[in-house]
Amino acid sequence: MSLVLGQMLNPSGSNESPATVLEAAGDSSARWMAMSVLFFAAAAAVGLVLGLPCILSLFTGKGRVLGMIGVGIFSVGAISLAGFSAVMLMFRALAVNEAVDLTIVDDVLADGGLSVMLNVWAFSFLGGVAVIALALFRSKRTPAWVPGLLTVFLVIQFVPLSDGRAVSAIGLLAFAAGLTGIATRATSLASPGPTIGSAPVSPA
Repeated sequence: MSLVLGQMLNPSGSNESPATVLEAAGDSSARWMAMSVLFFAAAAAVGLVLGLPCILSLFTGKGRVLGMIGVGIFSVGAISLAGFSAVMLMFRALAVNEAVDLTIVDDVLADGGLSVMLNVWAFSFLGGVAVIALALFRSKRTPAWVPGLLTVFLVIQFVPLSDGRAVSAIGLLAFAAGLTGIATRATSLASPGPTIGSAPVSPA
């Protein structure tokens, strides 16, 4: 939900040029700051990463190895999200203080080292979700709509539409709903059921 709220606060569209994004960061600095904080709240050791162990309980049979690989890949993307939020804050600081020429932003972001790191983050995040969704389909321990929503999120990332911000928010809502389904199913499997004293109560 932090990802969803952060994207709704995004003052620029998802398909805007880097220079336009940087200009939006300067014009709407408060919104940009709030978005960055929300993205960080969803990231390393705060939101997504702490929830990853519960996913492992849902992988069985043919989906177990695939699921563990997916969680490993996704953890890289989730942790990298914290670094991405820091880059967003740097963008805001540069824009507010007019410390960079907007015309050279595209060239700066095309730098080999920075480009590689941003691509590693993006592909780890999306690739991890794709492998996890496939593993859930194979394990069949969650309703089909759970990996289905994760797949919707992935598809939306590659659909070019005019209102990129709204479409991206819809995709993140599907992602959040899918994760909620995962958490609900994992919790129900882990629950020992109601007890009275030390004796378990058999379901009627």
